[in-house]
Amino acid sequence: SGTHPAPAGACAELRAAGGDFDALSGGSEGLCTKQYDPVTVTVDGVWQGRRVAHERTFANECLLNSSESVLFSF
Repeated sequence: SGTHPAPAGACAELRAAGGDFDALSGGSEGLCTKQYDPVTVTVDGVWQGRRVAHERTFANECLLNSSESVLFSF
């Protein structure tokens, strides 16, 4: 259990990445400006019985929102 709005999708995505947060898709630069206004997301929880913590910084909110990762969509 947790507070992620789409836990099943986030877990499926992490499972497909072999539990490697860094293997998850970052934001594409498609329609985003080059403005640097960093947004940091953190993940704290339990994955397959062990405590995990991960942090990723996106250059701006547009890049965060353009990320194809369900895990970072909240």
